Amino acid sequence: MAQAGSIHIPHSNARPNPPAVRRRRLDQPAVIKPPPIQRRLIPRKFQKLFLSSDATTLFLLAAQVDDVPTVQRLVGKGVNIDFCPGNGGTALMAAARAGSHNVLQWLLNNGADKELTTLDGMNALHFACANGKQHAAQVLLTSAANVMARTTDLLQTPLHLAVASGDLGTVRLLVEHGASINAVDSHGWTALTSAINKRDLPIAAYLLERGTHILTDDLHQAAGIGDLDLVVLLLDHGADVSAIVTQQQPGFTALHVASRDGNVQVAKVLLDRGADPTATTGSGHTPLHFACFAGSTDLVRLLLGRGVEIEAKANDGATALHIAARHPTSTALIPLLLHRGADVSALTNRRQTALHELLSNPRNDIATLVSPVLEHGVDVNANMHGQVTALHLAAKNSDEAAVKLLLSRGADVNSQSDEGRTPLHYAIGGEESTRLERVQSLLEHGADVAAKDNLGKTAMDYAEELGDLGVRDAIESTNRRQHVSP
Repeated sequence: MAQAGSIHIPHSNARPNPPAVRRRRLDQPAVIKPPPIQRRLIPRKFQKLFLSSDATTLFLLAAQVDDVPTVQRLVGKGVNIDFCPGNGGTALMAAARAGSHNVLQWLLNNGADKELTTLDGMNALHFACANGKQHAAQVLLTSAANVMARTTDLLQTPLHLAVASGDLGTVRLLVEHGASINAVDSHGWTALTSAINKRDLPIAAYLLERGTHILTDDLHQAAGIGDLDLVVLLLDHGADVSAIVTQQQPGFTALHVASRDGNVQVAKVLLDRGADPTATTGSGHTPLHFACFAGSTDLVRLLLGRGVEIEAKANDGATALHIAARHPTSTALIPLLLHRGADVSALTNRRQTALHELLSNPRNDIATLVSPVLEHGVDVNANMHGQVTALHLAAKNSDEAAVKLLLSRGADVNSQSDEGRTPLHYAIGGEESTRLERVQSLLEHGADVAAKDNLGKTAMDYAEELGDLGVRDAIESTNRRQHVSP
């Protein structure tokens, strides 16, 4: 049965070697200062290191390479069995991390403290599990290591870390020794959530077979990463296809997540299993809105074929057509949406049409994008918020071709915004590389060079402020023609 949870951005559970700041003062070289070590007692593989290292360094290295005789000799010479330097863990931790089970067993038999931790709460069992060392974990568990010990930073259990390492054998071992499969870490993740994040189907399947709970987030996670096999696995084990989250992404269903990321096959499975294609998020967005944002033609076709409302509006008043026009990667969807009956005259809360959305930002080949919207009858002189028309926006953001196209469709060359600015004013302050061409197109179609904005400035005033001599000369030439006596 699904439980409530929250969406989290997938992150890696891989850990750097943790700091060895200890909860107990174990950072002295030895309880009793060891006597000088005879070089002949050191194995040949450590002979070179012996020339520049102390006994404790050799002790930790020997633990890592599973060298029991060297560990035994050094402890016999007085090295603290629980010694912890300032830049690493104890020998027991080093052996667990490396899977040195012979040294591990010897240390445990001789009193090494298996529950000592680093500052972030990592003990020897945590290290063994984080590195997928099943045999080392077995040795520690046989010695009654705490299978539910938690780290202090992320509150992770050994099971969380074993899942992150991807070692199914260690996961099985921990569960068989009583590890809780439903324990959650500081992010609210269970071992299953971690397995999904790692895209580890075998571990996820094992945990589900053992009866782990499915959190609301789990299906969202699988949908978000586009893992079809995991999505099917979760649904087959009872995941709620209609479950929503209330934090971070309020109102999101798994279908919203799949649509946002353009995962067509995942979306199809969710729809086939009963997902609601008309469900809205807290911001009023439907799966179709997200599919348009993702720019996925196949997904848009899929959703339209499932009876979605093409004119559904988000909280800002945007329809699917507005969203497609708004995002450069989605404009290829415009002809499809128009063909399916999208209303070209629909307005957002700021009174924007799809034409306004298209022209709100600089784009290449804008005239090609604008043409189908114009052909479907959009009002070329519609005013958006601030009494701004499409021609104002084109004069600022687009190129000569788009300006001429709008003018050829009857755009008012001298319309004024709430600030009193005409398209010619907008052209002066817009994209520099094509400024002169846009200005000339407006002038050729009767732009009033004497028009003043609410600050009392003409387009010439702004051109002079910018120091654009080409634009200034073009305006002066037009000004002479407009005011010459007959």
